Amino acid sequence: MSTPIEVRSLDRLPKDGCLIVPGRLDANQANALASSLAGRNITWLVEETVTLTEKLQSYLQHSGHRGAAFSKIDESLPDVGVNLGPKIEANGVLIFVPGITNARHGSSCHIPS
Repeated sequence: MSTPIEVRSLDRLPKDGCLIVPGRLDANQANALASSLAGRNITWLVEETVTLTEKLQSYLQHSGHRGAAFSKIDESLPDVGVNLGPKIEANGVLIFVPGITNARHGSSCHIPS
């Protein structure tokens, strides 16, 4: 069973777009997060070489949401922000999808790059 993600003050998220960076994200958490953001244009941001659980990968592929990928070795990495700009306009939300991590409860979560 996954631990629910707590997003405080969902009603205070900027209407002109925002980025959400969860410390952890599994398929159930992604579904709950998407449900809590119903009515907003969601784009899932994934680093191309990151390892995702099979359930999360399946959810992202079949969820009906938009996706965007980037590579840490891409020569045009500085352009990623410019290219993502239109995805968060008009009440859009960009959600970073962290990969499988090594973390202990109560400690900082380090996402391998």
